[in-house]
Amino acid sequence: PSVPRQGPVVEEVRALFAAVNEAERSGKGTSRVHFVTDGAGYEKKEWKRVPSAGATSQSLIKAEVLRIDRRVRKAVIYLSSPSGDWANTTEYFFYEGGGTAFRFETHVTYRGYDFEHDRDLPPGPYVIEQRDYFATNGDVVRSLTKAFRKVSLEAIRLADLQRIETPRYRAVKDLPFAALLQ
Repeated sequence: PSVPRQGPVVEEVRALFAAVNEAERSGKGTSRVHFVTDGAGYEKKEWKRVPSAGATSQSLIKAEVLRIDRRVRKAVIYLSSPSGDWANTTEYFFYEGGGTAFRFETHVTYRGYDFEHDRDLPPGPYVIEQRDYFATNGDVVRSLTKAFRKVSLEAIRLADLQRIETPRYRAVKDLPFAALLQ
């Protein structure tokens, strides 16, 4: 589903996105914090802070937070299946006040089937991307979703692909590990 484009807010979010990514590339005034959950499975788990990205390598659910000048400006949450048949990465970019400005979810899966025509799809992997732009008051002002074959970029019907539902956090304070950010 697409929400109509709201020019000034979308442009403000794009500028914020570019500034956060540039600060991340330069490393100036930035710090990172890493988190993992306490075991396998996807039901509600306890998050814990770990000293480095290396300490997250075996976890199916992990996150990384980027601070710029001590403010959380980006969080990336990674989910994956034990079998490796899907992986999900959701990036959040935050306004200075802590509200979500932009959410970019990428779901990569090998699971797809053309149910409408009862046939297999061309070989995967397949990618589902969702971009959500938020105004400072938390309203979604633009939402874009597309699905495609990763190798050829050929469009695929979204309904034909396996997809997991992930939470949509509206602010830093809503992140499942927010209490550990202090």
